[in-house]
Amino acid sequence: MLRRSLGYPASVCRAFSTRSALRQTQEASSQSSSPAGSVIKAPELAQNTTTIEGLFSESVFNDVWSKQVSLKLDDLKYGISESPIRTNLESCFIESSANEVFLKGNKRTASNMVDEFLLTTTNPTVDQFCKLLEKTATKPTEQYVFQNAATIYNLYYFLSSLKSNPENTVSKADLSELYKTPDVFSKIQNPPEGSIASWIESSFGSIQEFKTLLLATANSTKGNGYTWVVHKFRKPELGQESRDLTRFSSLAILNTYNSGIPLHFRKGQISNARAFKKQQKAVKSDSQDSDSVSMYKIEIPDLEQAQDTYEPLTYCYEPLLAIGNNPSFYLRDYGVFGKSRYLENVWNCIDWDVVESRWINRTLTKKR
Repeated sequence: MLRRSLGYPASVCRAFSTRSALRQTQEASSQSSSPAGSVIKAPELAQNTTTIEGLFSESVFNDVWSKQVSLKLDDLKYGISESPIRTNLESCFIESSANEVFLKGNKRTASNMVDEFLLTTTNPTVDQFCKLLEKTATKPTEQYVFQNAATIYNLYYFLSSLKSNPENTVSKADLSELYKTPDVFSKIQNPPEGSIASWIESSFGSIQEFKTLLLATANSTKGNGYTWVVHKFRKPELGQESRDLTRFSSLAILNTYNSGIPLHFRKGQISNARAFKKQQKAVKSDSQDSDSVSMYKIEIPDLEQAQDTYEPLTYCYEPLLAIGNNPSFYLRDYGVFGKSRYLENVWNCIDWDVVESRWINRTLTKKR
């Protein structure tokens, strides 16, 4: 009405109103997109952690943790904001109240707990990343989100397992470092104690054997990746939710590469590919064989077929400790030949109290 009284044509008035509506729509859109920027946060290390003395220089630690996590977190937020299942992914970082769960009818039954089995920790932020990884692990279209979330998840598990050790020497190694052999008879520095030590001995034979295998496994990796100590245990089945998760379990050492994670979300992909390939072959062979020949044909499965067909137990892996093997973790402080020295310092900086706190006899129905 004001514009008309001032002599503006109707078309101009419509243009003004259209622009205003578009601006309001954009503002509403930006407000609705706030969860990706405000709710998604990276897990935090101990307060005032600016370096891990005896392992990293301050500049290397700043690049490895502070800068890298900041960049990956921005990339993660961008990936989620552009995802076609954005709301589903953002829900990992938003806790529903009891009233919302009740109104939606999402009752937490024993069957749901087994089907959606997910290890939880005492760190809610880590649990949020774990849920996000579960939702994106088997979706090729969400690999960008998965890779950024996995980078933060793995790096946190590595650095949060360590503590400073001023007795370590951080210096570059020369070529002679490559020819050193481990002294299996020397006294082990920073040995694990208590129940975690007993569990290591029952799984690997001795602390010395465990340390030698762990560091040798880490030293054998080339490129980016992590070496993990995991608690391997049987996944609970329906009707067994209250049983101890340590039954049929042991500690194990495994490697992951690049953005790989030690969790069970992506298991079965190779087996599924084999099954699909064999199914295609079976269709072709059936069309070629006559009924009289196929009647007397006996197929004896090979080892791979037997493993794929008969899997009586489903195992899960609970991460307890991670060792970062990326060259960026050690090249500047230890040099090209210093990976063994770096790994020895990692061992001396392991906080076994943190490792043990991640492994405690619990059941599925109790929060970790």
